[in-house]
Amino acid sequence: MDCRTPTEIWHRILRYLDPIELDRLARASSFTHKLIYANSHRQHIWQSQFLNHFDHPLEDDAVRNIFLSHPSTTTLASSHQVDWLHTLATRIILRNILTTADHHRMTELLIKHYPDAQLLALYDLIFLILNTAQRTTDSLNLTFLKEVFSSNPTAQLVMMHQRSTHLDPIFAERASLHDPVVRAAAKLHTLYGLTSYDVSNSLRTRGMARESCYALANYTPHSLYGPFVPDQSCTVNWPHLEALSVVVGLNLYSIRKQAIDNDHPPNNNNNNRSPTGPPHELPTLPVDPPLFSMPDTPGYPHPAGPILQHLGSDHPRLYHTHTHTHAAAAARKPELIPWPILDSLHASRPHTQLMHPAYEHPPLPWPPLPSPASDPLPLDLNHYDWAGVSGRWLRVVCYLDYRLFHDYNFGRKMSTSLNDCSEVLRIMTLELNVIAIGTHPESYEPQHIPMDVQTNRRDRPPIYFEGTSAYNVGASRNLIVGQAVSQVRGCVSMTVDGEVRWTLVSTLGGVDRWASEGIQVGGVRARWGVVGVWSDVNRDEVDGPVGPFYFFKTSY
Repeated sequence: MDCRTPTEIWHRILRYLDPIELDRLARASSFTHKLIYANSHRQHIWQSQFLNHFDHPLEDDAVRNIFLSHPSTTTLASSHQVDWLHTLATRIILRNILTTADHHRMTELLIKHYPDAQLLALYDLIFLILNTAQRTTDSLNLTFLKEVFSSNPTAQLVMMHQRSTHLDPIFAERASLHDPVVRAAAKLHTLYGLTSYDVSNSLRTRGMARESCYALANYTPHSLYGPFVPDQSCTVNWPHLEALSVVVGLNLYSIRKQAIDNDHPPNNNNNNRSPTGPPHELPTLPVDPPLFSMPDTPGYPHPAGPILQHLGSDHPRLYHTHTHTHAAAAARKPELIPWPILDSLHASRPHTQLMHPAYEHPPLPWPPLPSPASDPLPLDLNHYDWAGVSGRWLRVVCYLDYRLFHDYNFGRKMSTSLNDCSEVLRIMTLELNVIAIGTHPESYEPQHIPMDVQTNRRDRPPIYFEGTSAYNVGASRNLIVGQAVSQVRGCVSMTVDGEVRWTLVSTLGGVDRWASEGIQVGGVRARWGVVGVWSDVNRDEVDGPVGPFYFFKTSY
């Protein structure tokens, strides 16, 4: 080592080394140890190292507050500045643990660095990295998380399938439902999306999740008939939300995989090229969504085409409008629906949802200040809409054949497996508009809409909306002949534990028919969307049906 080389040159060289390599170099000589760890150089070198692997956590005020308040962020006692060395070291230990391929060795490392209840701190660190990621697709934080999880099925199994869930009872009936580590593992699984284990063991994985989603016992007044802990606290039941997301995710994954298999059929000279990895590794290939219909709703005999998404004037259309005839539908290959749930990690971040440019700013505080003008302008509620409700949303609903549903819930339930049953899916478009904030309007029908929502948060008051729901006919907005447009109304509010709750009621012929309770995964305005459960509005009087639903915003 040439001690005469200027320190600035050394710093430029050292910044390109991996932290592990940098620590090894420091042990080579007293000169390199002083260069890397001496107080006069340490902050500069290790801050550069941190920013090589993670997004800058101090540039955005909201991210800065989250980062500085987290226990894993250490500060220097002398200056109260971030101690970049120790803060990065915590994350490198995380990387070393989660990139270990051997299951037994990973367990040993977890016990060593996060013994007993400290394991929850590891999940909190993962959530911190995700919550402080930049909203761009090239986020270093997301790259870090993808590298430690996507490339290592062992990390997925240990961190997201806690306590060997393939041997445990159905999701929402686990004895460990209130274990904070189990909740954290379920939350991580939901945010990350389908794992290699989910896909490779999809038969039993889907069966387990269905057995939770379609069990009527999970939907009572105590759980608010939704994915909430059954204590009327309006706290998210993450193991149950995990099950709902797995059912929807595997259903949509199956559609995508079928299209890929059809595009690459096996032959004597070419092995089946159908991938078996998680959905974010699948190529984008066309898929024609199958025909969907709801219970008691006649199916439509025409082929379903692509789903139209208007992304605004600054975005190209992902789908093209076609004339919907039998010949035209058969002659073309529709585009693949870009469900964010199948690109979960990128989509499960706050403020990544599609928004009108005029309303992308932080929402104005509610209630608005009185206007001094004698003739005030009409109030534009979209400026106060912190959830980004107004716009078009694409929704998929899943359900079982009612006879199977009844047998599972009222027959010999323990001997009924939902591994091999087939579900029916339906895709529809929601057109939503905000009509009130803070309190529901006088004309609003409060039945089946939660009245116990939090109203004491000026930054997150309840948002009430109305709109329509229509079955999709290919890429057009044309309605099925004779089909009545369903009216919807609902409310967006915050749960006790800080998650975004969506409640919807669908009305047919002036009569309330279906109710839905869901959670927007990823937080406020997260592109991931909303997953939850739909049920009969008279759920306290009738037994079923119920099933999972999912929707995400496609246009403003």
